[in-house]
Amino acid sequence: MYFSFTLFIFSVINYYGRELTIEDIKSLVSNSINLLGILLGFVSAVFTVVITISTDEVNDAKRKEISGFFNKTKTFLYDEIVSSFIFLVILLAFLLILNFAYPIFINHLSYNTIIQTFSMSTSFLIFSIIRLASTIFDFYFVITSTKNRPVK
Repeated sequence: MYFSFTLFIFSVINYYGRELTIEDIKSLVSNSINLLGILLGFVSAVFTVVITISTDEVNDAKRKEISGFFNKTKTFLYDEIVSSFIFLVILLAFLLILNFAYPIFINHLSYNTIIQTFSMSTSFLIFSIIRLASTIFDFYFVITSTKNRPVK
């Protein structure tokens, strides 16, 4: 679902981005570097909290099996949350490196390549924000689970 939305965003930016000038793209890339840095710092901080927290709810999530799709192995809810944060750290780090290198190569690329690279970078940035929100909601629902709490 997230990936199809990412492809849609890529297509829209790639189609309508033809009206952007090189200076507009450089400005947007500069702003996206700041946003990526903030997101990477936030994801790293939340990831640290996720792997260091030890409550009854988190211990239950470590034992709760969900339907796995990797070689039909057992997959646990906590492992899915941790792997989502690892994926986000890697994706955001890749996008940050790409956006740092983008101004170096922008003068040597064709206009179509510039637009396609910008579209890819922006669509993956939007994808990572949506995936981050989803992963944080998953973690929130794990730590606020009420099934094992006594009723007052």
